Amino acid sequence: MLAISIPAVDYPARADIRRLIGETQWLSLPVAVRARFAEHAASAEYAGTFDEVSASFAGKLLATCCRLLGTPVAPFTGSNVPATVNVFATTDGGTAWQRTYRFAGRKACVVESVKRLSREGTLVEALPAGMRMALDVYAGDGVLHFMHASSPRNYGKVVLDQRLSDYLYHFKSDAGILVARPLK
Repeated sequence: MLAISIPAVDYPARADIRRLIGETQWLSLPVAVRARFAEHAASAEYAGTFDEVSASFAGKLLATCCRLLGTPVAPFTGSNVPATVNVFATTDGGTAWQRTYRFAGRKACVVESVKRLSREGTLVEALPAGMRMALDVYAGDGVLHFMHASSPRNYGKVVLDQRLSDYLYHFKSDAGILVARPLK
């Protein structure tokens, strides 16, 4: 059985995506997506390649510092980075995401997070060292979107209301945030 280093919480934390987005949005998703995010979904492993994992100078500095906290973000950059993503239930009902990056010439790097409900009932992504960020989830265009609160001044608020790929398309560089394209 897979294990994760992020500690469990002492309250039910299961994030029922179907309940969070509502029946109409849920039924608009493809069957495979509903199966992946269904209430008792099986563990899964996905393997593929990130086209590019990139970061600005500030992002690289942040990633290097974060290695002391348990690597909550990819610590390196590269192109055509082989990766596996394991998704499984945690003991408190959350959903763990373990991403293993295999950057050329480096030891494999594991980045972990858990999607779960906060004590207040909102969706969060729990990261190592007790960090967490607020998330919103919705379905649109047959895709399940997870959007995050993107800066300390917006903590707890989701401020991005369009597809992340559409949003990022307009930027020539990223300021402090590692950007990884989805697995193919």
